[in-house]
Amino acid sequence: MSSSPLPISLAVDVAIITYNHESFIRQAIDGVLAQKTTFPIRLVIGEDCSTDTT
Repeated sequence: MSSSPLPISLAVDVAIITYNHESFIRQAIDGVLAQKTTFPIRLVIGEDCSTDTT
């Protein structure tokens, strides 16, 4: 497997920004992963020191 970045036209980045979303983060991730595509998806989750177990 190559570690080179994918060309922009061949992949989609999905960003999930979260803060204290312990009850919802699994649903958000599963929603992204459930998408049917013919191209790779990169999921990036940003979390800002939540006080729950996010």
